[in-house]
Amino acid sequence: MTSSTPSPRAVVVGATSRTGEAVARRLGGLGWSMTLTSRDARRTAGLVEAIEASGSVDAIEAASLDLADAASIDSFIDDLDLDRPIDLLVVCGAPFAEDPIDSWSMPKFLEQ
Repeated sequence: MTSSTPSPRAVVVGATSRTGEAVARRLGGLGWSMTLTSRDARRTAGLVEAIEASGSVDAIEAASLDLADAASIDSFIDDLDLDRPIDLLVVCGAPFAEDPIDSWSMPKFLEQ
């Protein structure tokens, strides 16, 4: 990427799952900017460090996100930088809460 052209941006939900990690490593190798999320902050931070060490990722950050916890979802959305578009959303995690998906904070996210 040239300095005048920003790299594409991805949010990888469930980045510490096997599939999520593989996607994150591949996108990092392609120079994408990424926000990696999982319920385990320590594992997510370790993955961020490993991908940063590869040297090809443009920008990368870790965020805590538990899809089964509405407060966690709200906090993630509040902290997410929406000034720059998200080009790719990869969801490799699934909620296990009893609430149906329509009770999530997606309307709040879409209002941003």
